[in-house]
Amino acid sequence: MLTLTSREENMQSLVTITYFTDMHWIIFSVTYFPWFVQDTMSRSQDKAFQRIAELREQIQLDRVAKLDIENNYRMLLEDKDEMIKVLKTQVLQVFHVSVCQHGETYI
Repeated sequence: MLTLTSREENMQSLVTITYFTDMHWIIFSVTYFPWFVQDTMSRSQDKAFQRIAELREQIQLDRVAKLDIENNYRMLLEDKDEMIKVLKTQVLQVFHVSVCQHGETYI
């Protein structure tokens, strides 16, 4: 029967073996298959450049969308300002007609 410490030791040795096996594979690959490593690095670099290009395009699209939204809000505000001016003019006209008819001021 294994004790807890021997189980931990076995797990630790397994982790160590796995680490050294991975390191051995990396060194072996770089030494004996440099074309494979270069190809892998080249593909990774191409993917990274493609992702960078996609992100730049997304940034440009976001900028255009932001400008469109800003222009739309600006036009809406101008429309609201125009409506406020029209309503003020109508109120003043009604007030002026009321004062002229009754001769009194209601303030």
